[in-house]
Amino acid sequence: MEYDIEIVERQREDTAVIKGRVAHGAVGVFVPVAIGEIYGALGEDPIVGPPFCRVNLLDEEFALEVGFPVERPIEASGRIEPSTLPAGPVATALHVGPYDTIAPAYGALEQWMREHHYVQTGAPWEAYLDGPEVENPRTLVCWPCHRAEGAPSA
Repeated sequence: MEYDIEIVERQREDTAVIKGRVAHGAVGVFVPVAIGEIYGALGEDPIVGPPFCRVNLLDEEFALEVGFPVERPIEASGRIEPSTLPAGPVATALHVGPYDTIAPAYGALEQWMREHHYVQTGAPWEAYLDGPEVENPRTLVCWPCHRAEGAPSA
């Protein structure tokens, strides 16, 4: 699949999240359970954007942060805690298709950033624009970055 990569300037967003360390094969279970738990606890009112999953690859597992953007910081309650999505430039790629076929979007972003002299500045996240009931859901992959020091002008 070919991806159109864009750099988007984002504002900081408050989020409500559940964090966890998850084996590679268990991500597909952890994410929907966490999304359901947060939505059930908060309801629709404070949520201002689609669910997301921030991903840090560790040796044998992922460190995940699953949640929703919210209109204002929340108080921690049970497994749900406050967090943020960062302000600044973010490289984005829209993936259309099953969630388990998203890896090439990450590869395309990494290659594009190298070729266009951008440096990763944080963990990437996926924003789920459609629910799992959609045959080919849209997932926006976002990767914080900035132009490399001394990079040629765009």
